Amino acid sequence: MIKKLILVLSMCLLLGCNLQSATSDNDDTNRVLNAEKVSSQLLRKLGIEDQMEQVRKKVIDNVFFQGEDLTDDKSAYLAIDKGNSNTIAVFVADEDTSVDVLREKLLVYLNNQKVTIENNYPTEVFKISNAVIEDNGRVVVLVISDIIEDARKYVDEILK
Repeated sequence: MIKKLILVLSMCLLLGCNLQSATSDNDDTNRVLNAEKVSSQLLRKLGIEDQMEQVRKKVIDNVFFQGEDLTDDKSAYLAIDKGNSNTIAVFVADEDTSVDVLREKLLVYLNNQKVTIENNYPTEVFKISNAVIEDNGRVVVLVISDIIEDARKYVDEILK
């Protein structure tokens, strides 16, 4: 009787451990993407590495989210040239923030950019108005580029 009880308890413990490790594997896949890898991959695919500069993480919060830290991971590249709106930014939402909140903040950023740039660089308004903002439920990608269709295609490929 005791042997059967020990055997049943052992099986339960083994199954419990297996279920827990399977669950943690799924949690890792929900985190999906590394922001730095995704942003640098987009930069290479669009062929604009020489025109962009990586922004520090603390600056990213100020630029895109009015100083709020709403992400677990983030990476952004902004155009070096004055008057160029090219942007590649990748955000992994933290557990307390939905991608809808990130999208809303990014739309505010885009509207502010349009207002700021329309008088001095009116051709950039078209790029900003047609920015790519896509997500996969946890990761939000923003791309402002001259190559809108390619950007959309690459973002879709990466977020699959």
